[in-house]
Amino acid sequence: MRDFFGDNNRSELITGFFTSLIEGVVIIGIFMAIDYQKKLVNKERDLAKAQLDALKMQLHPHFIFNTLHSISSMIDIDVKKAQRMITKVGDLLRSMLVNDEVEFVTLKQEIDFIRNYLELEQIRFQDRMEVDFEIDENLIQCKVPSLILQPLVENCIKHGVSKSTGLSNISVSAMTYQNGSPEPWLKLVINNFDNDGLNAKDQVGFGIGLQNVKKRLEQDYQENYFCEFRKVDDQQFKSEIRIPLMA
Repeated sequence: MRDFFGDNNRSELITGFFTSLIEGVVIIGIFMAIDYQKKLVNKERDLAKAQLDALKMQLHPHFIFNTLHSISSMIDIDVKKAQRMITKVGDLLRSMLVNDEVEFVTLKQEIDFIRNYLELEQIRFQDRMEVDFEIDENLIQCKVPSLILQPLVENCIKHGVSKSTGLSNISVSAMTYQNGSPEPWLKLVINNFDNDGLNAKDQVGFGIGLQNVKKRLEQDYQENYFCEFRKVDDQQFKSEIRIPLMA
């Protein structure tokens, strides 16, 4: 035993022990770092979800309040139309409840919701409002943030159609866009054309709905998106969103 634990072997034993100890500490440190990173990612994901839920909670009452205001303005004018509007609101609320916990929906689901919403408003404005859809059928299964278009369309109603005595046209289009990268993006455009001319002060306003749109896009895509609301000329206001294509 003395021969085995001589000076040379003893130093090798001590050196080997400390080497193994250091290796063990490094391995434990790596696993602790991985675990910490996972916890950090989960916390960031939970925070992002909480922020998104807050934005949705802000949007839903805003949408419901404006819609109920539209119905109340119709009750004294035409009861039957008001009843039809209430039925439409029920359909819209049902759709919102179904997708309440879903962050992304298909473009088809989003466009269907917008169609129903505009049909509701057409009951109110009738001959003063025309609606056109130009949707690339190859894109209808692409994923988009839920209710991302509704505030843009509502803005057209609030600041365009409702303030005009003439004919207003709202067009909703979806197409691919080559954003200077190998992969195409999804381009969503809402155009409001008003024969009477637009109220510039109203049209450049950024209310809860439009602010909500930008915040949600920033949260979902960081800086990898384009969003613009602008007056094209005295008769046209345009809202445009570009986001990466998501299958």
